[in-house]
Amino acid sequence: MSKKYSRVSMVFLKTLIFTTVLLSGTVFILSFLIEKSEESKAEKIVYETVKEAKKPDNSLDMATLMILCENGEKSGTTFMIARFLSAEERVYLVPLPSDMVCQSGTETMTIYEFFRKYGCKKTLRAVSETMNIQIEKYVFLDNTGFATAIDSISGEVSYNISSPTEYYNDSLSEYVYIEKGEKKLSGNEIRQYVSSPLFSEKFRSEQMAFIIASAMEKKDGDIYGFSENAGLLNDFMEHNFSYEEFKCRAKCINDIKERKEDFTSVILPKGKWEEGKFCLSVEFKNYLAEKLDARKLAEISEGY
Repeated sequence: MSKKYSRVSMVFLKTLIFTTVLLSGTVFILSFLIEKSEESKAEKIVYETVKEAKKPDNSLDMATLMILCENGEKSGTTFMIARFLSAEERVYLVPLPSDMVCQSGTETMTIYEFFRKYGCKKTLRAVSETMNIQIEKYVFLDNTGFATAIDSISGEVSYNISSPTEYYNDSLSEYVYIEKGEKKLSGNEIRQYVSSPLFSEKFRSEQMAFIIASAMEKKDGDIYGFSENAGLLNDFMEHNFSYEEFKCRAKCINDIKERKEDFTSVILPKGKWEEGKFCLSVEFKNYLAEKLDARKLAEISEGY
């Protein structure tokens, strides 16, 4: 009887131990899973918070007319529209040849002629009316301002020079020679290159756009750092940006550059050349308004 009792006790004890171990293991596993679930939720909250914090402010999605000018010389003057779209995390650059025909009110002349006659503000209006999109801001840099800005933002810019560039700049009394091939160009060398009188206005404006795109995407470049010291260039630039607008845009672009290697796109204008002047096509104007997500000034079907 005692042996039988002993065997029953042993079975009961083993069952109790097994059940205890099983329950302990189950509790441990459940606790582990709950803890991991909470950690996962916390990580997701942190990720979403950081993601939201880095999300660009779409109130900065303004089109800007960029004017780069060397002592008023046509061969040293380039025009470009820059459009930052925060939703796409992309900067669009649209080079405009200085011989592009613009119309504002009753006046029709090239963009360069508008600039020489009226300055930045009237040129901004003429380009906006001609392109049929709202362009809110402008920035003008002379040769010193441009070279300094490029050096401050990105230092030397790698660019492939398709053919040797050689000429003498009378206005600055300088001899310019830049060899063919992959080069690291300083801000002043970029200015010298795009100012070549041997270039067509179409080629000049396009080269400037591609070079600026390269400068913006340079990994060790610091647009935000430059924005904090942009006031030092006041003698060499004119603009209608507030300091905060400029700084916020620069920070957004720097943040995008941390996440993306390729965030610029150059859109080449389409139209026809007649007697040395360039007229934009209506199709291109409509395409550009849609591509840049820009507000049209009016519905157009013909004319400038």
